[in-house]
Amino acid sequence: MKRSNQLQKNDNVFSLDSQLPTLSSEPLVFLPDRFFEEIPESKSIWYESEEEIKAKLEWAKEKAKLLEWVQKQIERNLTKKEKAYIEHYFFSGLTLEEISQKFKVNPSSVSRGIKRAINKLKSLKENKSITLPRKKMRRVNNTNSRKINA
Repeated sequence: MKRSNQLQKNDNVFSLDSQLPTLSSEPLVFLPDRFFEEIPESKSIWYESEEEIKAKLEWAKEKAKLLEWVQKQIERNLTKKEKAYIEHYFFSGLTLEEISQKFKVNPSSVSRGIKRAINKLKSLKENKSITLPRKKMRRVNNTNSRKINA
């Protein structure tokens, strides 16, 4: 019996190269026409109570104040390099590798500069009652980043 790109089952022939059958456009589950309209708004997935909305607005105001304070401290207390590293890393979302390529320095230098800047901000924060969020540093592995100059 010759095997090719076809499987034989009873009298039907199935081609392995053929496309999979498509599902019909008919719904698999039948719901009443007004099913979703009858769900009360308070049970909706997107429902937020007045208290939740107020709490989120308050948190947004606190976060805006914190960001404003951080930006002022960055302007006033950090060196040009530290300021550039912080802005590129936290506000532009660049990786340590990308920042190091831009400034033509080692990624570890960028990391140390960012940590030094964060420590300065933390020491300034101790004089104030402000909470700084934590962010884990990330680095993209790139084999070209560790060339040894001979």
